[in-house]
Amino acid sequence: MTIGPSPDKSVTVTALGKNTPFEKAFNAETDSSRDMHAIVTNNSDRAIVAAIVQWHYTDAKGITRGVLVASDSWQRPHSGPNDKAEVVPAHSRALFGPTATILEAHIGASGLTGAAIMPIRFTPFEGFTNPDFAIDLLVFSDGEMVGPDTKHYSTDIPARYSAGQRVVAAWKLGGGDAVRALLDNRPTTREEAQEWNWLRRYADDLTRSKNLVDASAAVDYIANSPKPIALFRRAD
Repeated sequence: MTIGPSPDKSVTVTALGKNTPFEKAFNAETDSSRDMHAIVTNNSDRAIVAAIVQWHYTDAKGITRGVLVASDSWQRPHSGPNDKAEVVPAHSRALFGPTATILEAHIGASGLTGAAIMPIRFTPFEGFTNPDFAIDLLVFSDGEMVGPDTKHYSTDIPARYSAGQRVVAAWKLGGGDAVRALLDNRPTTREEAQEWNWLRRYADDLTRSKNLVDASAAVDYIANSPKPIALFRRAD
């Protein structure tokens, strides 16, 4: 695998290699996917709370493909007061692949699902060659962001939260019709477009809910989403 430069000196990226604890994440069915995985080491005193990474590879038909994986601490409600939902805690390592991000501490731990590479999820990548891996954006726990952020994820995070809060308020006022009405105002800026896209996703999810109980549960889930912290770039 070709690995792009890390956007921060406290974070290193290495190929998976052999003889690491991450070996337990693979089995005979998934060993062929090893070269699509990289180890991200956070040597900082700060946790990484958001990571946007990209892979490019050549598929079995010779076509160049790209995969973007985004993980952040605000994608879901916290499970409890001690759940920091850190992508890579301070002074720790994680395995990054196009179908899973696995903390080293979770490898081999009992009772944890997702601490292994699932064969069925890797089917679309069968026969890949020439993989490369690059970090597009990292966000640390104090809000500092590093990396080119070519996908504008730094503004998508607050857009998702804002859209969620608007959906919750609209649902309480008028249910699904009020949520759909939020889509009437078309966006004119990139940030507005990001929020509008999240409004549409939420509205579609609520529309697909089979009954009022399912929809109400979905709204409660959105309402409990943690508010993202303010992001900044350190002056050079």
